[in-house]
Amino acid sequence: MASQHSRHRSVRADKGTGGKYLFTPPGWKGTVPKGYLHVPSLSYRLNMMLRSVKRGSATDVDAEAYSHRLRIYPLAQAGSPPPTRFVDGFPKAWDSLPHYDMRFYEYIEDLVIVEPVRARDKVMMGMLDSFGIAPGKKFEPTARYTEILEQSVVDARAFLEAFFEDWGCAMSKYYPDRQWGLPRYRPEAPPGIQLRDEHDVVLRRPRRWHVLRRDVFA
Repeated sequence: MASQHSRHRSVRADKGTGGKYLFTPPGWKGTVPKGYLHVPSLSYRLNMMLRSVKRGSATDVDAEAYSHRLRIYPLAQAGSPPPTRFVDGFPKAWDSLPHYDMRFYEYIEDLVIVEPVRARDKVMMGMLDSFGIAPGKKFEPTARYTEILEQSVVDARAFLEAFFEDWGCAMSKYYPDRQWGLPRYRPEAPPGIQLRDEHDVVLRRPRRWHVLRRDVFA
């Protein structure tokens, strides 16, 4: 298994042979049992993506069967792990797109009240606190705040589309009569991808600062 540990590097601690991984939350002070590979997490929520690669004459059925050998259980149940339930997500509808309404701020609140605050987060936490999102604090904006915040995400969507999706500003057409394009983050810049050599691709990025005035909420 390849994992992202606390230094955000991809590691293969099991040398490709598989193993038992112990994922622990921030501040965990317990003892790692013998035989486990410890992966300390910076957050209380984890997402993992696993891929079963077919080898030789293996089939898709073989690959699926192999993936079902995975076991996930609390450390307290390591002595007698319960069966792992596998859910086929293919036929299900998943809401994975961002919502440009008040749910945007509710998602942020959900993260803020659960996850630990690190030193690098403090500037952003100060900004969030200015309109009512803070650890241990219920996000209950007034009608006026709600009106402003709802308009802000609508404006943010328009900004993102203009600078990252629209032809001529965000994208330059690779073929004039087709929908293939290259990133073009600044209209005055040449097409956004520059090739330094065959292994190095550089994307131009916008260099803009945006300031949120505190008095707008007065």
